[in-house]
Amino acid sequence: MRCLTVASLLTILFAFLFWRSDGSVLDEEEDYNAEPEITEAADPMAAPDFKFPNLRYVARKPKYNYAESIAKSLLFYEAQRSGMLPDNQRVTWRKDSALFDGEDNGVDLSGGYYDGAGYVKYGFPQAAMTTLLSWGVIRYRRTYETIGQLQHVLDCIKWATDYFIKCHTAPNEYYAQVGNKAADRQFQAAPQEMTADNYRRISYKINEKKPGSDLAAETAAALAAASIVFQPTDPAYSKELLRHAEELYDFAVTFRGSYSKSVAPAEQSYRSSLKELRDELVWGAAWLYRRTGKKSYLKAAEDGYKKAKIGHLAKEFSWSDKKAGIQLLMAEITRKDRYRMHVEWFCQYSGPELSNEFGVQSTHTANGLLFISEWGPLRYAANTAFICAIAADLDISPIASRKLSETQINYMLGSNGRSYQIGFGTNYPMHAFHKSSYCPLPPEQCPRFDDKIPNTFTLYGALIGGPSADDVYHDQRSNEKQNSVTLDFNAGFQTCVVALLDFYVYGDKIRPHHDRPGSITLDEVDLPAPKVLTQKELNLKNTPDYTDILKKSLLFFEAQRSGLLTSDKKISWRGDSALDDGKDIGKELSGGYYDGFTNVKFGFPLCFSMTILSWSVIEFPSALRDSKVYFPTIDALDWGIQYIRKTHADMYEIVAQIGDPHTEKWIRPDQMTDRRLTYIISNENPGTDFTAEMAASLAAASVATKGLEVDGVDEMCLRAQFIFDNMTLKADPTLYHESVPSAADFYRSSDFADEIEWAALWLYRCSGRKFYKNMLSTSDQIPDTFSWNDKQAGVNLLKAIEFNNGDMIAPFCDYLLFKAPRTPNRLLFLDEVQPSKHAAGAAFILALAFEYFPEHKNAEKWRDLARDQISYLSGTRTGQSFIVGYGELWPLQPQHIGSSCPSPIYPCGEEYKDSNQPNPQSLTGALVGGPDAQDRFEDNRMNDNQNRVSLDTNAVLHAAVSALRHLEFKGTLYSDDGGGGYAAPLHCSMTLTLLMIFISTLMILDLRCY
Repeated sequence: MRCLTVASLLTILFAFLFWRSDGSVLDEEEDYNAEPEITEAADPMAAPDFKFPNLRYVARKPKYNYAESIAKSLLFYEAQRSGMLPDNQRVTWRKDSALFDGEDNGVDLSGGYYDGAGYVKYGFPQAAMTTLLSWGVIRYRRTYETIGQLQHVLDCIKWATDYFIKCHTAPNEYYAQVGNKAADRQFQAAPQEMTADNYRRISYKINEKKPGSDLAAETAAALAAASIVFQPTDPAYSKELLRHAEELYDFAVTFRGSYSKSVAPAEQSYRSSLKELRDELVWGAAWLYRRTGKKSYLKAAEDGYKKAKIGHLAKEFSWSDKKAGIQLLMAEITRKDRYRMHVEWFCQYSGPELSNEFGVQSTHTANGLLFISEWGPLRYAANTAFICAIAADLDISPIASRKLSETQINYMLGSNGRSYQIGFGTNYPMHAFHKSSYCPLPPEQCPRFDDKIPNTFTLYGALIGGPSADDVYHDQRSNEKQNSVTLDFNAGFQTCVVALLDFYVYGDKIRPHHDRPGSITLDEVDLPAPKVLTQKELNLKNTPDYTDILKKSLLFFEAQRSGLLTSDKKISWRGDSALDDGKDIGKELSGGYYDGFTNVKFGFPLCFSMTILSWSVIEFPSALRDSKVYFPTIDALDWGIQYIRKTHADMYEIVAQIGDPHTEKWIRPDQMTDRRLTYIISNENPGTDFTAEMAASLAAASVATKGLEVDGVDEMCLRAQFIFDNMTLKADPTLYHESVPSAADFYRSSDFADEIEWAALWLYRCSGRKFYKNMLSTSDQIPDTFSWNDKQAGVNLLKAIEFNNGDMIAPFCDYLLFKAPRTPNRLLFLDEVQPSKHAAGAAFILALAFEYFPEHKNAEKWRDLARDQISYLSGTRTGQSFIVGYGELWPLQPQHIGSSCPSPIYPCGEEYKDSNQPNPQSLTGALVGGPDAQDRFEDNRMNDNQNRVSLDTNAVLHAAVSALRHLEFKGTLYSDDGGGGYAAPLHCSMTLTLLMIFISTLMILDLRCY
C-alpha cells in the first residue's frame, strides 16, 4: 500500500496552481500583452492611440473619425465595469471592486456595470444598453470587425449578460439592483475602496410577490438579442442566454407589475409605471421571435402592439419608452408596411422640417440638436439618430432618415464647436459628473466634488448629458444635468455611429441584410437541469442573515446617541447634541440615547433596553463574537449604562426624563438650542416601576460587563441594590408616569409588580443575596406579550432558568404557539401599536426557552415560531422587510425626526414631518412598527402604529436575533432532519458510532504507512 506524504501533496498543489486550462504550464517569460492596441495599458494617464489599418471608405470620408468614436465608447464601458476585472482590461486605472455584491442575500452578484456617476448597478438601463449594443452587432458585425473592435464589443456585451445570468437566480426571481442612490451619494472614493463597513451594498430583487414585468421583459429582450450575437461563435452560450430569456419573458407575462414599485430605491433614478410596462412586454416578445422564429412570440408581439397602441406616433426612444424601437424591430422582422409607416412617422416627426401632418412637431435648438429633455438631451437625440439610421438601411425615407442621424451625431462630435464625447475631438468636457474618474488612486483621499478640480483620469468615450435648449453648455461638475454620464447614454450613440460608419465603408448598394427570424438557430444544446436543493440548502436559503441584521441594529443605536459623539462615529448625518442637558438642575447629563422618533430621553424604556442588551450579551457571547458584534454590543450597552449612572443625580433622586415630547420642534438634535426640562423621580415624587427597572438595568449590566474595562463595573450592582432597597421598596408605590405626566402619552405604565420581581431576579444574579430570591412569588396568570411595560414573561423565563423548571415558561410559549392572534402570514399580532416590537420580544423568549429546555414536548415548535417571526420582520418570507436597510424592500419613511431632515447644511422644520417622501437620511437598522392585522403596510412617516421606531423595539430585536444567531452557531436552528423534529438520542448515538469507525479506519491506514 502506498501513502501520500506531505511533499507529495505539496507537489500536487503546486502543479495545480501552475497548470492552465489548456493543459500547458505557465511560462514565466510569456507575454500576455505582446501587441497592446492602445498605450493606456502601460500608462493609465496616457491618451489611447487607435489605429485602423483595415478601414477603407467606398467614397468620401465622414466628417469625423467614427471608428475612433466607437473604439473610445467601448473604453467607457470598460471604465464602468464592476467585479473582478479581466487580464485584458484596457482602462487600467480601474481596479477590482464590489466583489461581495449579493452577499446580503447569499448570492454572487459581482460583475456587471456601474450605471453612471456612482456605483449603483441598475438592472433596467443596463439591460436596455445591452439590447441596443447587441442590435448593433447583429446588423453591423462586419464593421466592428473591419475596425478591429469586434472582440471588444463582444466582451462588452458578455460582461453584461454574464451578470444577468447571475441575477436570474430562479425562474421567477431576478435581482434588479445592487446599491441605492442614497447610500451611494454618501460614499466618496474609488470603487475599489468599497467595503462592507464603509458601503453596505443592498441587493434588491423582483419575484412573484414583487413583480417587475418591465425589467424582466427588457432583460429577456437583451438576452435574446445577445443570443443572436453569440450564436456564430459560441452556440452553447447562445442557448443558455435563450433559456434565461424565455424564462424571464414568462415571468414578466405571468406576474405583472412595475419594477420600480417593487424596488422602491430604483424610483429615484429609473421610475416606471404599470402603463409603461406594456411596451417592454411587446419588445421582449418581438426579440424572442427574432431569435427563435416561434409564431407564439410573433402573435404576442402583434397582439400587444395593438393593445398597447404602439402604432401611435412615438416622440422619443429611451430605456423606458420602447415604442419607436418596437416599430423599427417589427418593421425589420416582418417587413410589413404598417410597421414601416410608423417608423417613417417617427423619423419625420423628429426631423427639423416643420410638418402639419401630426399636429405637433419636435423641438430643435438653434444649432440643430433635437431637444427632448433637459436631462440627458444628447441621449434622446442619439437614440433617435439610431432608430433613423437603421430605418435608412431598411429603405424607409433613407436620405432624410440618414441625414437626421448624421446631423445629430456630428453635433455631438464637434459641429457645434465642441465635442460632447470625452476624449474625442477638441474642446471636450473635463469635469464629468463621475466619481471613479474624479477620484485619485488610493492611498490618496478622494475630495468632495469640486468644479475647480478636473477629473484625475480621462473618461474616454463617455457621452455626457449635453447642452441646454439654447445650445449653452457649462463644463461644471456641479451641473449634473449637463455633465452626467450613464450606460444608456452611450448605447444608442455608439450603435448609431457604427450604422453610419457601415454606410461609409460599404456604401448604399451593399446594405446589411437581416436574417428571417429563427434562421440563425443551430442544433439545440442541452443545458444541465437546475440543481435540486437539499433540505439543508433550503434552510440556508430561507434563513435571514442574522449577522447583518445585528450589525445594522447597532447602527440604529448609534443613530440614537445623544451628547458628544465619538470620533469614529458611523452615522455621518449625526452630530453632537444636547450638551447642556441637566443644566436646569445644575447637573451634567449629556449622553444616553434619544428614545425613538423624538429627541426626548425617556428613562424607563432606555433602562429596559439596556437590560435586554445585557441579557443578550450574557446568554450569547460566543455567537456575538463569531458575528464580530460582541464588542460593538458592549459599546452600545456602555453608552446607555454610563448615562444611567449619571441620572442617579443625588442619593434619593433619579432623573427619569429630559425633554418634553409635547413641546419639542421637528428639528435635528444638533439644531436644538432651547434648554430642555429635566424630570426627577424621588421618594417624594416616586416611580416604583421606573426605579425597579433602573436597578435591573444596572444589575444586568454588571453581570454582562464583568471582567471588562467598563467604567463603574464594580459598583453597578451596589448602586442597583441601593436604588431598589431605598427607593423602589421604601417609597409609596406609584406608577412613574403619574409623577412624570409628560411621559403618559408615550410610556404609560400599567403595573409595577412585574418590575419588582424583574429587578429582584437580576439583583440576585449580580449579588447572590437570598433576600432578593425570597421576594419571588408564584402566579398562574399567563402574560400575553413581553415588552417594556409587561415583563412577566421575562420574569417567568428567568425563574425557569434559575429553578431549572421549563414548566414555568411553557404556558406563555404555548399560548404564543396555539392561541395568540396572528396575521394571515403568521406574524404574532400581540398589539396593534408597533406589532413588530411585540413579535420580536416574543421571539426572544421563545428562542431562549428552547435553548434552556430543548427536551420540552413543544420546544422545537417554540424555536420554529421564533425563527418564523424574525423571517417575517426581515422580509425573508414575504419580501417586505420592516428593518430599514435590510432585505429587498424596506421602509423608506420611518417616523423619526433626525433622519427625516435634510443634510446638516440645510435647516429642518415641520415641512419635513408631513412630506410623503423617503427620509433623506437612512435610519439603517431601525425596526419600524410593522403591518396591520391583515399584513398590510403603509410606508408613510405619519402612520404612527406602522412606522414609529423606538429604542426598546430594537433592543428586543437585537436580543431575538442574537438568540437565533446563537442557535445557528450551535447548529440547532433547525432540527437534524431539516424538517421539524428534534434529533432523537438514537440518531445521535448512530452518528457518533459511524464517526468513531471512520476515525479508527483512518488511524489504521495511517499506521500502515509507517
